[in-house]
Amino acid sequence: TTEMLASVLEIIDTLPSKQQMVLRLKHIEGMEVEDIARVAQMRIDAVYQNLSRARRSILQKFKNERR
Repeated sequence: TTEMLASVLEIIDTLPSKQQMVLRLKHIEGMEVEDIARVAQMRIDAVYQNLSRARRSILQKFKNERR
């Protein structure tokens, strides 16, 4: 729903900047991890790590918000 999307977008805004950047590049811009690593000047494993942390934080915060 629109309400859920708004909630997730608000949560994304609370993430650390690197996590926000890689998440937006991957899921909004549709970039591949290798391209994100090049653009962000990060190692590929760091991109994966930041994506994982961002997704985990969003899920946890979203679950807590829904209680």
